[in-house]
Amino acid sequence: NSKEETKEIALDKIYEVKKQGHYAHLKINSDLTFSILPNSILLKSSPKMLTWSDNGKAYKTITSSIKEMIDKEKIKENNENTFLVVSEVKTNSPSTAGNLIQGAPVNGWSFFEGLSEIRDIYKKKKETK
Repeated sequence: NSKEETKEIALDKIYEVKKQGHYAHLKINSDLTFSILPNSILLKSSPKMLTWSDNGKAYKTITSSIKEMIDKEKIKENNENTFLVVSEVKTNSPSTAGNLIQGAPVNGWSFFEGLSEIRDIYKKKKETK
């Protein structure tokens, strides 16, 4: 049954961002982490996020992660508005991946085309891991 659930999660499937104008791809790994794939584009966070009701927490979290990925040479500056993923970027949730791609908080399960359909299977698999 465990293999069947993993198959339903489709580890070889590539998930794309629903919004037009985004070029980013995500896959689910066998350890149930998520990977943003090379050649994906990440939007830079707006400093205006510092004035949000969270006192800039989302901005600081995302920009800190971006800096760490640059330091690890996982991403590089693409232009004044974007970063380019040069080496697979692993995250523990689709929302973390979506936040990095969007440069702002998103619901990762609904951000990627077709991902919400496997959410229950994923959660059940994660609980039995």
